[in-house]
Amino acid sequence: MYGEPRVEHRHRMWSALSGLRAVSSESWLVCGDFNEAMWQHEHFSRSPRSENQMLLFRVCLEDCELMDLGFSGTPFTYDNGQHGDRNVRVRLDRACADEAFKEIFPFAQVVHLASSCFDHAPIMVRLAHVEPRRTMGAPRY
Repeated sequence: MYGEPRVEHRHRMWSALSGLRAVSSESWLVCGDFNEAMWQHEHFSRSPRSENQMLLFRVCLEDCELMDLGFSGTPFTYDNGQHGDRNVRVRLDRACADEAFKEIFPFAQVVHLASSCFDHAPIMVRLAHVEPRRTMGAPRY
């Protein structure tokens, strides 16, 4: 997923995503750069993010029956690299899935990786059909 970068056209992306959902009842995972935050606490900058834009994003996800899968790692996936008051950090990248996908992969994990080369942090979705085993150390003989 690569979200519409221009706010005034973002409604087109929400419509396209809703349209995809309308023609398929298969389980699905949508991940990538949505170019929008869901909540104000996912946005760090001098100026607050538009509450209306975030609401439209949440409504789209709800209409598509998609739920954010959460994450581990750094809380922001975008950093404009500026200093001081000009710095903007936002969680723009995420993985969302429907209930059917979560039933198939109940232990899916989303990890925000670090990158010194890009303004966006890569995200990795680990899929597993079974709960990851916890190792208690090497067996003793």
